[in-house]
Amino acid sequence: MHAFRNLLTPAQELRLRTLDAWRRALDNKPLRMDCPDAWHDELVRQTDEMDRLGIRQSGTRI
Repeated sequence: MHAFRNLLTPAQELRLRTLDAWRRALDNKPLRMDCPDAWHDELVRQTDEMDRLGIRQSGTRI
């Protein structure tokens, strides 16, 4: 798993980690099924964090 070591800039790594966290929240089926409101709140929280960091899912802003 060291294939990407030192290939990404710190900004690219931050963007990748942030998008990964959002995707994991999106794919959290147990939370979505058990408590849809909490699942939605987590997606909104992750999206707000992406906005705060200037990260968009499409295109590159960093």
